[in-house]
Amino acid sequence: MDIPAQNIPVPPALQAQQKHSSSSRFNAEAPIDPDKVAGRGYGSLLLYYREAVFDKIHRNEGLDEIILYYASRSLAFAAAFGALLGFYTLNLQIISSAIKIPLLLWGTLGICLPALFTFNVLLGSKLSLKQTTAVLSMSTYLMSIVAASLSPIVLFFTISSHEKPFVVLLCVLSCGIAGLFGVSLLWNAMGYLTVRSGNDYNSNIVRAWTLIYIFVGTQLAWILRPFIGDHGQFALFRHLGGNFYSGTYRIVMDFLTK
Repeated sequence: MDIPAQNIPVPPALQAQQKHSSSSRFNAEAPIDPDKVAGRGYGSLLLYYREAVFDKIHRNEGLDEIILYYASRSLAFAAAFGALLGFYTLNLQIISSAIKIPLLLWGTLGICLPALFTFNVLLGSKLSLKQTTAVLSMSTYLMSIVAASLSPIVLFFTISSHEKPFVVLLCVLSCGIAGLFGVSLLWNAMGYLTVRSGNDYNSNIVRAWTLIYIFVGTQLAWILRPFIGDHGQFALFRHLGGNFYSGTYRIVMDFLTK
């Protein structure tokens, strides 16, 4: 009589091998080198030795300080990126966009935070709400600095180009690149923390949450538009009809047919 595949027990040796594979993938078993940590702030650690920050979050060490650090600097970098977008119109859009970009990033985080925390709890994760907040604030910080690093390129084309569809698509592309880096960091952090907590890493949790995050973020961006505006005009918000994807499609077609 055949035994259903789902009921065949996994040998202990294979379980250990799988767990070791996950640990190696996220460097969860590697000890933290104090020499690499000494003299570095949280921003530098995130760029050069992020496992040290992951370890602090795992041990519930300085979570308030970590959240405050990444939140404050994320707001500053995001505001700088938003202000540069407003240079296309050279009016109050500069101030408006400098407020809207941080609101977009942290509004999306606030909306999606309960879902990520709940998904993890239901599947046995031991991460607290504050630890989850620290991970997301770290991810949002990375998105902000990547967007800010791309801002000179965006500013160059904003000033030199009179084709608004191209500038809008460049802005969307920049935000997409920043989002990829942020999501990649989130996946690594959640994997590291899950393995360090003694649980098996289930990437489907983060994948499902990432889809939610993308849909919420893009729709919130659509609600908060315009970020670039029109020459000689200022608009705080646009009409709420449509959605981000249909709007982006129209912009792409408008750009290609001109």
